[in-house]
Amino acid sequence: MKTIYSICVRTGFFFTFLLLATSLMAQNIQVKGLVKDPAGEAIIGASVVVKGTTNGSITDLDGKFSLSDVPSGATITVSYIGYLSQEKKVSATPMEFILKEDTKTLDEIVVVGYGTTKKSSISGAVASVKADELPTAASASVGSMLRGRSSGMNITQNSANPGGSMNISIRGGLSGQSPLIVIDGVPQLSTKTVTTGTAYSGGEKDNALINLNPNDIETIDILKDASAAAIYGSDASGGVILITTKRGKTGKPDISYSGSVAFQYIKDAPDFLNARDFMIEQNKVFDELGRGDEKKYTDRQIANFVGDGTDWMDEVTRVGIVNEHNLSVSAGTDATKYLFSLSYYDHQGIAKNNSMNRITGRLNVDQTINRMLKAGINSTFSQIKYHDVPLGDGRQDNSALIYSAMTFIPTVPVRDEEGKYSVNPIRDIYPNPVSLLDITDQTVSRDLFVSGYLEFRPIKDLLIKATVGFDMKDVQADQYIPTTTKKGYSVDGQASKQNAKSQMNLFNVIANYTKVFNEIHDVNLMAGFEYKKSSWEGMGIVASQFPYDGSLMNNIGTSEQEKPTISSYKGASEMASFLARLNYSLASKYILTVNLRVDGSSNFSKEHQWGTFPGVSAAWRMNEENWLKDIGWLSNLKLRAGVGQTGNAGNLTGINTYYKVSQGAFAPNGSLVNGMAISKLGNDKLKWETLTDYNFGIDFGFFNNRLSGSVDLYQRLRKDVILEKNLMSYQEVKTIDYNSATVYRARGIDIGIHSVNFDNKNFGWTTDINFSYYRNHTTKRDPDFIPAVYQDYVERWDNIYGYRTNGLIQMDRTYNHLQKSGAGAILYQDLNGYQLDEKGEKMRDSEGRYIRTAGEDGVLDEADMVVLANSTPIPFSINNTFRWKNWDANIYIYGSLNGWKVNDIKLQSIYGIEDITYGVNVLDEVKNRWSPANPMGTLPGVAEASSGVDPKKSDFFLEKAWYLRLDNVSIGYTFPAQWLKNKIRSVRLYAAGRNLAIFTPYKGMDPETGNGIGAYPNQSSFAIGLDVKF
Repeated sequence: MKTIYSICVRTGFFFTFLLLATSLMAQNIQVKGLVKDPAGEAIIGASVVVKGTTNGSITDLDGKFSLSDVPSGATITVSYIGYLSQEKKVSATPMEFILKEDTKTLDEIVVVGYGTTKKSSISGAVASVKADELPTAASASVGSMLRGRSSGMNITQNSANPGGSMNISIRGGLSGQSPLIVIDGVPQLSTKTVTTGTAYSGGEKDNALINLNPNDIETIDILKDASAAAIYGSDASGGVILITTKRGKTGKPDISYSGSVAFQYIKDAPDFLNARDFMIEQNKVFDELGRGDEKKYTDRQIANFVGDGTDWMDEVTRVGIVNEHNLSVSAGTDATKYLFSLSYYDHQGIAKNNSMNRITGRLNVDQTINRMLKAGINSTFSQIKYHDVPLGDGRQDNSALIYSAMTFIPTVPVRDEEGKYSVNPIRDIYPNPVSLLDITDQTVSRDLFVSGYLEFRPIKDLLIKATVGFDMKDVQADQYIPTTTKKGYSVDGQASKQNAKSQMNLFNVIANYTKVFNEIHDVNLMAGFEYKKSSWEGMGIVASQFPYDGSLMNNIGTSEQEKPTISSYKGASEMASFLARLNYSLASKYILTVNLRVDGSSNFSKEHQWGTFPGVSAAWRMNEENWLKDIGWLSNLKLRAGVGQTGNAGNLTGINTYYKVSQGAFAPNGSLVNGMAISKLGNDKLKWETLTDYNFGIDFGFFNNRLSGSVDLYQRLRKDVILEKNLMSYQEVKTIDYNSATVYRARGIDIGIHSVNFDNKNFGWTTDINFSYYRNHTTKRDPDFIPAVYQDYVERWDNIYGYRTNGLIQMDRTYNHLQKSGAGAILYQDLNGYQLDEKGEKMRDSEGRYIRTAGEDGVLDEADMVVLANSTPIPFSINNTFRWKNWDANIYIYGSLNGWKVNDIKLQSIYGIEDITYGVNVLDEVKNRWSPANPMGTLPGVAEASSGVDPKKSDFFLEKAWYLRLDNVSIGYTFPAQWLKNKIRSVRLYAAGRNLAIFTPYKGMDPETGNGIGAYPNQSSFAIGLDVKF
């Protein structure tokens, strides 16, 4: 052993000496040069590398570069996006590189299901978004950054609170399912917000993309039609979003840091009455109600009141602050590449005591073992801590923070003379808004997402890849409602602890065979198997009657409640799938793609257990034809057509009849008992839902792709819809799942346009426009379906039905159909009646619907309801990016060209105007209500509350809610490379404004996020940030 060791040491010294001597003898030189485009303009930021080494640089503002210690005889490689790479042997004299434009930029790689393909070879409806084009300042979720970035994908923010939920729908959301999100080839586990089980909730959370650090993302690809998405089968009925994260690259370590701080301010808060106006309007309402002797304030008290009273919104809100820091390290050799990242995101919301804090970490490793084997791992961990405040539209003692702050009586201070929270002196059932800040509501969500792969290439054209992955989530939600709140006082404090765990395990093995025959037949064949299992479990407890508030929810055992509410659950589902795809291209002109997936689900009986989901699409690259090839201004022209099918397995109860524990049920003797009861009936005839897509599209590019884009026309049909059917009333369980004869249909158009308006050495300007238009209809019904009298058998989705109105009832006017309505009430129109037979019975048409007759019948009923509007959005976006020397700028707007919403705040203030006599504040706008003293008022008076008609079912408070939002304006400056003296690769300083303005005719809360009077107010953000690359 010692002899072998001695030989190895001597041999090592010899080779070290030989290598050193060789390097000393080599002649190293300094290389300088210039990189230009065919027009002679300097190319800024081109990569210049000594081939086979990590010695490299980028060109400066003049397109120049300089490299030191370059061995004579080495090769210099120059590359830049949009241009063909070029190589030259080094020279001691200044070198010049003239890069040619890459006319094959269409061949950029796009991620599709279980693989990648060239963009030119895509025949389905696939959209791509590059992560570096998205605004990151003050954005926690990739979802909010993606709003409007792709035609056909509509993303709306349901709530403006930190980490608030979003609704993502692709092509109208006909399936009723959210898109499948796939990260690095592994589907993400879908979860729901864990609720506290009490009267108060912190609002729905974004459970789809909030766990992902946006800075880790390389590209996002959206599969919009079933010809592309069918490869994911039943999981893809809502479309597919494929996210590819960044990976390590060959070369020395690339270290990047980005950080920003943003300040947020409430945007467009509604105006409520100040204290003096409140007292005046309350007295007027007492007079209008004929209860003048109940007035609470004298004229002297009103005149002598000092100040404007308490601004409760100001007491519970603040300036929000968002801090974000990201660090990533990327490096690699020919064999091993890795990327490591850490991120910290902290959002102190505009509501006091409201925050979100997220920490994420990622490690991606790729290892080439030998020429046949390659392996890798993708792993990410995230932890999110929420401190929530109560949100929602609850009333009285269940009032949440924002609603309470808007409506609490403004004449009292925050605390009384004894230091206790002030109460409403007129009616002490409403919580003091500031007291609600004492509620402790904490949620901690942890997510571990890991996947690994092994690639085996036995021959050049065959690649076999096995992937194993899991996504594990753990959520703990704790809440304590103290006795300092109205609700907590009524139950001697209330504590809640809820825990939910979920996990998804996946295994697949995919074989890809790629071969080009006779230089024109390009064939790619993929086949594979996949197994996926999802499991979930949780438990919770809600208890009250605590001796004191000090231990919060951390000592529930001290509860004196006789029977706290305790719950638990557990479940699992499994799916096995076989999949295959054929891509064929003939002479790069004619393209055919065939997808097939077969899913097996335990949700169905053996007869219907397997669902088959095919997809076929074809494309014709017309610009490659000889008769178009010589047209210089035509860069790309491709026609696409496809048809495909995806499915849905329902709510995972299908054939299974199961029981649940019933708590507090009444026994025959009247006592309360716990027991077992049937909860769901199985249906062995249940089968898969199907969603069939038809798509026709065209891709175009003109003038060397300076103007490019795509247009897609589509139709989607959803059949065998799984619904619940009502059973006979004597049944123990009143409903059962079944396949309805109902058919849903969507038709629409997606348009995406990209233009390079200017592009030279000093100035660049690009524009992206996205537009979507779709209409969903119910085209067929169950045989036993009977439409309402105002409802069409073929019905358009998002129709808003209600009564038409014609102003207000004036003095001395009465109407037969509004017997309970007095002067100042809304004048609902009596438009129609019912056709009666000779017996006076209502007649029906062939569809079972009651037949209407035009004209007044003296009754206000369903016959008078009509289609008032349709609220289907028409989403669009315009993105402009500018470059001037070292400066960059971006202006991004998005919105919807259609929308209708009820103005909830105005409705509540007017319809509930009598509540002002109980000390409930109202909008300042109610000063313009009708009254005998103000007969020209345009808003209803006190008589409306006694009309017996719900004004929400009319057009009186219905407003147009289209909007255009100025979502991002940013400007940045990248410091010249020579300033950094090669110690730092680049430094960029920027400032950004988010949600700066919104243009809309809607007068309520934000038309996108303002859902209900208690909605979390939207904010404008102003950020400064720094990007550094080492």
